[in-house]
Amino acid sequence: MSLNRYMHPSNPYKRPPDFQHLAKQYPEFSGALKTDLNGKVSVDFKDPGALRLLTETLLKEDFDLTAKIPADRLVPALPLRMNYICWLEDLLKLINRCDGAHGIDVGAGAIAIYSLLAAKRNKWRMLATDTSTEAANHAKATVETNGLQDYISVLPTDPSSPMFPSAPPDGQNAWDFSLCNPPFFDSRPPSRATDDGEGGSVGSPSSARSRPGRPPPPHAPTGKSVCVHRAEERKEVTMLKRERFTANNDDAPGHCTDM
Repeated sequence: MSLNRYMHPSNPYKRPPDFQHLAKQYPEFSGALKTDLNGKVSVDFKDPGALRLLTETLLKEDFDLTAKIPADRLVPALPLRMNYICWLEDLLKLINRCDGAHGIDVGAGAIAIYSLLAAKRNKWRMLATDTSTEAANHAKATVETNGLQDYISVLPTDPSSPMFPSAPPDGQNAWDFSLCNPPFFDSRPPSRATDDGEGGSVGSPSSARSRPGRPPPPHAPTGKSVCVHRAEERKEVTMLKRERFTANNDDAPGHCTDM
């Protein structure tokens, strides 16, 4: 949440949230706070439960969005997600498509955070896709809870199927942009699902890239079950590039911004 020079000027989180105010408005959020000896109130950013409460509270306070992030899923860093939306706004303004834009959120996750923000902030029409049926179902329920079905469609997809439908569902002839996060994969081969002595399975970030004693990232479950698989990431990016130019019956999309 700290200020930094990479925060977009339009990002509402350039100014850090008032945690004490949030705790008064949302009593359950007070459990995510800690107070130091000088009386300074802060959030323990190493605690996934605290991060989950913080993100859910900010979504409600700043966007009137209700979302429950499953305990076994990534906790999206809201300031960074807002940066993506602000960057997209800038790019779409360059092609006069910021109003009424159509976008695809590839690998939307359990609450389709980008689609929620895009629809709520700009009324963009979004297609949120995910290869996890569980994540897609949870995202669809979140969209319905917030009454955004007219702006967001959630589509479970198969990893072997094309990422992009041929055209937006409302008669438009092109998508304006696509965006995605780096995918997370369960990378434990059955024959190697053993501890390496440092609290992680062979091939996990904690064993392959982390320094001894370094804790796992707080935003996502890692260690024994989930890690970023670099080869799969490269394949995913290659598919994005190829399908960008084969969508719409082999015609390139009229406007397309990949993020």
